[in-house]
Amino acid sequence: MINNYYLMKVELIGTTPLVWRTFYVPSNISLDRLHDVIQIIMGWNDVHLHSFKINDVLYTISPEEDNEGINEEAYRLNSMISIGGGYIEYIYDFGDKWAHRITLENNDYIYGSSGMVVHCIDGAMACPPEDVGGLSAYKKFCHAIKNYSNKNHDQMVEWYQAISKDTKLFEPNEFDLESINNKLLSFVWLTRDRALGWEEI
Repeated sequence: MINNYYLMKVELIGTTPLVWRTFYVPSNISLDRLHDVIQIIMGWNDVHLHSFKINDVLYTISPEEDNEGINEEAYRLNSMISIGGGYIEYIYDFGDKWAHRITLENNDYIYGSSGMVVHCIDGAMACPPEDVGGLSAYKKFCHAIKNYSNKNHDQMVEWYQAISKDTKLFEPNEFDLESINNKLLSFVWLTRDRALGWEEI
């Protein structure tokens, strides 16, 4: 049973302008499901490893060694964070090392008429493309695709269209709230079984 909802904010650290999203989730959502929600609302494709760091404790998916952290599947969000109790560091892609800051904005959020268990409320800017090379490389990528005279423009456009299978140009300012929430709705209905199921929240 869902007791209450958390209003959260996630920011992609180091991006300028800042890539961010606000969203709500059940307060007792499991960390592995929170990972899935973040992937969807940010625009990642979940093709790399990730970790949560909370109060200097590392949580990962199915760790095999002690130094790989604690299994995130066994923990719920409401046991991890509180109002004024710091933030969660979420790392996606240990190569590109995309660092996200997740904060709790409201621990008793009253949502509107969406009827959704998870929902993205607002945000700004597009997520960087997968495997672009990290923050510094992403800045160079954006500069190249915006400037037709840049010597790397054609190469970067071709690379992006190949990895995204999209014929249109990458638009850093794009933020499609409706598309995000449609994906969240599909996630809720079609997600695989977990150690901590939806029926338990």
